[in-house]
Amino acid sequence: MRIVRNDGMDDRYSILIRLDSQDSTDNFYKHFYGSRFSSLEAEVCRVLFTVDVQYTGSIEHAQPSPASSAEQPTCPVCLGNNYVHRLIQSKTDGKLVELNSQCLHANDGCGSCDCVDYGFSEALLNSRVEAIVNEYNELLTTQLENQKSYFESLLQEVKEETEKEISVAVEKAVTLKLQKMQTKMDRCLKEKNILDDLNENLLKNQEIWKEKITQIEDREKKALKLKDDKIRDLEEQLRDLMVYLEAGKTMEQLSMSDEIKDGTLLPKPMESPSKSVSNGNNNRRRT
Repeated sequence: MRIVRNDGMDDRYSILIRLDSQDSTDNFYKHFYGSRFSSLEAEVCRVLFTVDVQYTGSIEHAQPSPASSAEQPTCPVCLGNNYVHRLIQSKTDGKLVELNSQCLHANDGCGSCDCVDYGFSEALLNSRVEAIVNEYNELLTTQLENQKSYFESLLQEVKEETEKEISVAVEKAVTLKLQKMQTKMDRCLKEKNILDDLNENLLKNQEIWKEKITQIEDREKKALKLKDDKIRDLEEQLRDLMVYLEAGKTMEQLSMSDEIKDGTLLPKPMESPSKSVSNGNNNRRRT
């Protein structure tokens, strides 16, 4: 099956069909010949037999049609339908309906048929339909382009808004982190200053305590030296006293032995210790 556009007629096509057998061809002819395409259209199906089909690359190479070939009639009377199909608009509901009236020139034959040129009407209708379809397609294309632009703009706005929100969120996060870090750094600096002051005070106290310890050690050394001197002095005094006492005893013993020989024994008066000590010191100085 092949579809061929009729030369010189817009929106009109012929269909070449090759069947398997003569019986199927005859049945096809009987079934479709004179059948209407639609109840709203006046065109009917016209079936013709072809002897030969030639395929050429261009119109110039095509052979002329034989003398016996004739243009197919467009009038239904000439096709043997005996009716002229007219479409009128109903006054009740405004729909298109078919006016079934016999052709006034049905008996005139094909040569004198004055029926309406349905081919021209159909071509005009098809051109109008095609114009409407084209206009609809253009409108649809325009609407689709507008919708595409609209949704692309929405997507762009959403993208920009998302990027802006992400940027704001990142900026807020960075700012918050910087604030926390700044607060932490300020606290650390404050603690460092406090520790520096404390360390400085401790160093000062350390120097002060070092001086105090040195003074105490010096004082202790002096006290120990003074004590040692006193102890040595006392030891010397004690040794002198012991020597004095020993000498006194010796002298008493000697004097007593002499007095016993020569005279009487008299008691010796008691002397105070301080006087004895002073006498001992005086005697020591004299000796």
